[in-house]
Amino acid sequence: AATNMTAADPESLVERSRGRCLDKFLLASVVFLFLAVFGAAAGAAVFLQNLKSSEERIADLPTPSSRRALPGEPYYKLQKIAYVHADTGKISNQSMKWRSVRSAGGNPVGTLFTFNQITGVISPTVEGMFYLYVDLVLTCTANCKSGSVTVTFMNKNDVVLDCRIDIPDTFDTQVQKCWNITTLSSHSQLHASMKVDTEQSDWKLDENRSGFGIFLID
Repeated sequence: AATNMTAADPESLVERSRGRCLDKFLLASVVFLFLAVFGAAAGAAVFLQNLKSSEERIADLPTPSSRRALPGEPYYKLQKIAYVHADTGKISNQSMKWRSVRSAGGNPVGTLFTFNQITGVISPTVEGMFYLYVDLVLTCTANCKSGSVTVTFMNKNDVVLDCRIDIPDTFDTQVQKCWNITTLSSHSQLHASMKVDTEQSDWKLDENRSGFGIFLID
């Protein structure tokens, strides 16, 4: 018996070919989207874990007034920390100046930093990720007016930390703490400036409780 062979419809072949290509494209798109979402989630989880670990180490750091190494604690950890106090209590538009206060615990500026007390510039001597923080404590000496005070830290021309404190029309002491984590190089130069929205002659910056700290995160 003869076998009948019929040629496929060219249009049907084209449609089936297009359908297979479309299926492959959709499958590839779904796989790519899944990998992208999974990668982003994994990256976010790693970042949050590192940040949590960094914050836990931050809580364990010695304060500027207790910088002496504890028994069994590597002394090199103290070299990763620097803390300086505000050098003036004046509240005005100005470049911030700082002073290092040596205590029984040792030098408040670790060997991984250089500090120029004349210019107020702090520079790390190594590259890495650093935790920066500033304490601002304002006290009222007379009839104080409301307003705001902002202290901005720059690395050359880049803002690395911005701290604003809104001060009400009150006699109460105002406290603000701001922090940031950023990457710095051995050529970084940190300097700060203060900006006020209105002239404040009766508000004073508590020099003993206001300061700037930085340390290298492991």
